[in-house]
Amino acid sequence: MKPIKYNVLIIGAGKMGSVFDDPGSANVLTHVYGFSLHQGFNVVGFVDIDKKQSEIAAKKWKVKSFESVQEAFKKEIIDIVCIATSVETHYKILKEVLDFPIKLVLLEKPIAESINETEKIMKLSRAKKIPIAINYFRRFLPEFEKIKADIDKNKYGKFMGGSGYYGKGTLNNASHIINLLNNFFGPAVDFKTTDYFNDFSSKDLTVSTILTFKNKSKFILQGINSKSFTLFEIDLIFEKQRIRITESGVKVELYKISASPIFKGYKNMIKSLEFKTSFHRYMYYVADNVYKHLTKGEKIKCDIFDAYQTLKFCFKILNNK
Repeated sequence: MKPIKYNVLIIGAGKMGSVFDDPGSANVLTHVYGFSLHQGFNVVGFVDIDKKQSEIAAKKWKVKSFESVQEAFKKEIIDIVCIATSVETHYKILKEVLDFPIKLVLLEKPIAESINETEKIMKLSRAKKIPIAINYFRRFLPEFEKIKADIDKNKYGKFMGGSGYYGKGTLNNASHIINLLNNFFGPAVDFKTTDYFNDFSSKDLTVSTILTFKNKSKFILQGINSKSFTLFEIDLIFEKQRIRITESGVKVELYKISASPIFKGYKNMIKSLEFKTSFHRYMYYVADNVYKHLTKGEKIKCDIFDAYQTLKFCFKILNNK
């Protein structure tokens, strides 16, 4: 029995839409490649404000290029819309596509430029009964789902504290860490900012922050200037285990309590396991969750209501730096 096929339109033919990978490459990093690889989807084409960029992407991926959203819907039956454009365009595009009888929207983070715009879109999504998935892509990877399940089972014991590094904006990149931490431990309940600088946008500063969670544990989120290099790491300390997430999420290191090889009677955290995640294929896992949501009712791993909590917290940080 052939799987149900859903038609996908991609708005935005830039890095996340089309550029970061190529047909046949080992890495699955773009919307077009993730949905093209999945047997449950058919990518019909691209729309981009830059017509030439749309045409380049369409030629590369052997799909169509449309001059506008209206033209795409006029010429094709479209079930899913992926929005891979810059944040300042999100609100306008979302209002436009939610007027069509689609089944789901996949949106790049952050949701919108303001809480007000986000709440309007949430209200419209409810009214139209069109779900919106937000691409905090680490949430969709099986390895991070396993860590979440083990935390819920208390496998590691109490969360004692942690730290992390990021750059290139609180909304743009710190939100990835905050969203993942909120999924692991429940929403952060408080914060204290310690430093900030502009390495991305004057509207989205990189802010160093100390987050507090419900059990009073702290997480130190340190901003690092991304103009020199990219750094995205998370270090979590539990009573029984230490988990380090490095190389943007490509690698996970697990440490367990062991007797010190040097000091008699002391215990250390010694690395016991290191493995690579499915990071290089993250967009396939996003597409697969979308498909299972539509065909089997599987919960969207990060929907707009989930991401809204992250966005509110990030705006609080930016407004109280």
